[in-house]
Amino acid sequence: MDNLKLRATLFFPRRIVWLILTFLVMMAIISAFMRAAPGDPAQMLGPSIRTGQPVGEEIGRRLPSTLRLLGLATLVGMVLSMLIILIGVLVLGLRQKVPTLGAILQRLGQIGVSFGVAMPAFTLGLFLLYLFALKLTWFPVAGWADLGSERAFDLKHAVLPVLTLAILPACLVARSVLGEIAHYQATNVENRSASLLHVVLSFFGYGLIQAIGMLSGALVVEMVFALPGVGRLFAESIFAQDDPMVLGLVRSFLIWALALRALADLVQGIDGFVLLKLEAVEPEAAAPTSVERPSYDKVLSFVWIAFCLLLVIVPFLQGIGGFLTGGDRIMEQSLADRNLPPGSESAQGVTYAWGTDNLGRDIRGRARYALGLDLGSSLLIALAVLIPALLGGLLAGYLAKRGAIWADLLDDVVMFPAEVLTSLPGLILLAFILATTGPGLRNMLVWLALAFVLPRCVRMVRNGWVAASPEKALWPRLVGIALGALILSTGLAVITQPVLGLLGLGAQPPQPDLGAMLSEGMMFMMAAPHTVLRPGWTLLFAAFGWFLLADTLLSRFGIYKREAWLELNR
Repeated sequence: MDNLKLRATLFFPRRIVWLILTFLVMMAIISAFMRAAPGDPAQMLGPSIRTGQPVGEEIGRRLPSTLRLLGLATLVGMVLSMLIILIGVLVLGLRQKVPTLGAILQRLGQIGVSFGVAMPAFTLGLFLLYLFALKLTWFPVAGWADLGSERAFDLKHAVLPVLTLAILPACLVARSVLGEIAHYQATNVENRSASLLHVVLSFFGYGLIQAIGMLSGALVVEMVFALPGVGRLFAESIFAQDDPMVLGLVRSFLIWALALRALADLVQGIDGFVLLKLEAVEPEAAAPTSVERPSYDKVLSFVWIAFCLLLVIVPFLQGIGGFLTGGDRIMEQSLADRNLPPGSESAQGVTYAWGTDNLGRDIRGRARYALGLDLGSSLLIALAVLIPALLGGLLAGYLAKRGAIWADLLDDVVMFPAEVLTSLPGLILLAFILATTGPGLRNMLVWLALAFVLPRCVRMVRNGWVAASPEKALWPRLVGIALGALILSTGLAVITQPVLGLLGLGAQPPQPDLGAMLSEGMMFMMAAPHTVLRPGWTLLFAAFGWFLLADTLLSRFGIYKREAWLELNR
């Protein structure tokens, strides 16, 4: 017990030391990329190339808008996540009493959370913008206030961007907290007060981690709703190749992210003392409970898994078919057929099932081609990083479960590369790397694998091993962790590629890209909403099944905790 208390006491000081080292290493990496970029390195330390103003002053002018967005989204996200957690707890309790009804409600909850995770912020924002601002006209389209208004901020303008930014973090925090509750419910922990305090601290700790991901979300949300914040400034600076501003913003994002991470580590350090009480429970009190379930429960479980697999296989086959049969036809332009609605027929007798874009190109053919490219490359990325992620993550997980101070230090050393690469919000790091090394499909896929998916996959494997039920045999645990990491990594790559395409950093024209199609369609949403809605639904169709299948399989293999899911928005 003395060793456990000492480990808990040393946790936060140890984390601070590693965060300082992370900051120094990341600053060196940023400097190395800037020196390798074309242009004069000395010029990158000067004023903004685009405006001629000092970088610090420009950031200071834009920062209040982003802080307003982040603050409101944090409050709304906390309320949403608490509501989801409350409903989830009721469903877990119901499943103990009425297994069949509880199982149905639990599946519906999994579907809802998976929808929230599978929809990138910019896609959700465009859907909300179309429905509530353009079609129903309940809310304004853009900005913090009406044009010409004396007020700088109107709460009505904030509803759509705040909801867009809050939904994904709320879903991830709620799913992670519910995973903690399900874990302690399965192990029948009797110290209810300690477990409740642990859940509360986990809620705030996970929320702080998601606040880091909100920095990335603010980038695309401010673009969609034309908000004058630092996220939009970052995107504008990338488009304009304003290297001094990009460098200044990346350094600022790094400091903000590490500060939030330090607060999250402080909460986790306090939680460590609470976990001491939970770990002190006698083994017989922590024995797994056996809940009597109907004989057909296992059959229904396999039917559900088959349904999840179907949601993965059908989009994959659709996408691969579109990729193989696309050819030059998807590049053909017909200015006479610009922005035709779905089901229209051209003068040459060609029927456009999904309509055409602003250059008269077939949206369905281009979307299916982009879908196949996105799914195929994402699966290849996940397969490529799986083996190194398993080696590093399992080693770190083994050390984390050793329960010794020397093992904690070695765990930190093994995880340090992943810690460095996740110190910046993932989208911001990728955008910075591609802005300095050059956009393009091949370059994007390489850096997406190395700098984004791999470190997060390592964390998923480590957390999966730590959270895996010791009642399960070794091989089922390994299979469950490997499948979970593979499927989650694929889904993560699927939803990240279009975001980079939205920023112009992915596949370059005329090659189709779902993000680029959405970016082009934004300008024609009022007259031709199908140019946004069809590619947006295609992206959701592509990603949804992966997250639902991962959630199902992890629970099937006795891995109830979902702390690793926080990496999906970090």
